[in-house]
Amino acid sequence: MKKRLSFLSFIAVIALACFVLAAFGGCGDKSNPNDTTGGNKKPTETEYTVTELRILTPPDIVDYYVGEVFNPEGMELEALWSDGEFEPLVPSECEISHEGELGEDDTEIVFTYEGQSVTLHITVSVGEPASVNATFPEDALERVYLYTPVDLSGIVVNVVFTNGGKRTVSDYEMSIGEKKVDDIAAVVFDNSGKNTLSVTYKGMSDDIEVEVIDGYRVEAEKIYNPSEITDDMKNYVERIAGGADPRLADPGDTAEASGGQGQYLSRVRKGQIFRFHIWSDVESRALITLTAAGAFMKRDVGWYPLEMGEMQFNKVFSVKVGTSASDLTALPIDDSVKLPGSVAENQSTGDWSLWCKWVEISFGEMQLSKGDNIIEFTVISDYKNNHGESCAANIDCMDVEFMRDGS
Repeated sequence: MKKRLSFLSFIAVIALACFVLAAFGGCGDKSNPNDTTGGNKKPTETEYTVTELRILTPPDIVDYYVGEVFNPEGMELEALWSDGEFEPLVPSECEISHEGELGEDDTEIVFTYEGQSVTLHITVSVGEPASVNATFPEDALERVYLYTPVDLSGIVVNVVFTNGGKRTVSDYEMSIGEKKVDDIAAVVFDNSGKNTLSVTYKGMSDDIEVEVIDGYRVEAEKIYNPSEITDDMKNYVERIAGGADPRLADPGDTAEASGGQGQYLSRVRKGQIFRFHIWSDVESRALITLTAAGAFMKRDVGWYPLEMGEMQFNKVFSVKVGTSASDLTALPIDDSVKLPGSVAENQSTGDWSLWCKWVEISFGEMQLSKGDNIIEFTVISDYKNNHGESCAANIDCMDVEFMRDGS
């Protein structure tokens, strides 16, 4: 953008000069009021110009294949103005000499800003895409639920060309069946069962089959006191008694230590009661699975466990189910259901992730009523850790998978 010294700025400069001159005998006293060349004449704006345009940092990619489009990502420029000021620029602030696909004869891209230009030299090789390979974020598609956004922004798409060259590309398209995905950070599947997720580049695709579950996941840290609950809330955890609180995984924890969720319900102790509320639009059967980890520490180094003991689930929790607080009935849990123990590989430093050795506890197939359904957990644990403190479990989430249409 052109820079100018404005009329007000000019007046300010004159005023400053007058102040200085006044100290030596006044300012304006020697002027003739009838002199048309004196201070009564409005000054014109002073215009600065760009004298040079420079490339500070070249773009990430300068070597291309025929048919690819120039990508300015990573590029930084600067303009030098006639007043000596440097202005940082991004490519989008400049005119760019080339649009669309690059050809074999393209060797340079010219950037122009306020009348000055600079040239970026590129190479364009002959080579057609031979294959495309999409690598998705780890575990992102392992358990996918209907209508629940999935973040695939960590996807890496690599293309191999006929001349042996390789490239990681960003100008690909993603689709589910025939439907284009507009936001890869929130990919939504509209059909349960098998879905084909396609990543396409220059007409070539890499497909992956995704099994979409008709259900949802209730995160355990999504917990509320009874006074915080409103009539329109669905799929949450209610704190009835005690102080079970959500926590963030500690800095440096592995993905395993946070259950891949980043948060979990901890400080679960004897006497606490909490209820998972799960919603069903119609009467339906559903498979219910709780993801939990035992918290029975037997040896440690500064609370970094060296050994965690096995816990019998029905000695940690009593479980009830129903559609309201007044009609809850006991759900028997077999003695064989365990929260397993574990031992740290490093017996000098211990391993914080042992607090979160997640296992899935299946409650089998349950009949859900239309509307709100409750699964209540009361902590009855008599387990005590090596510090003599009451301990029970950490809770990650509850998964609900509907069994419809005779499935």
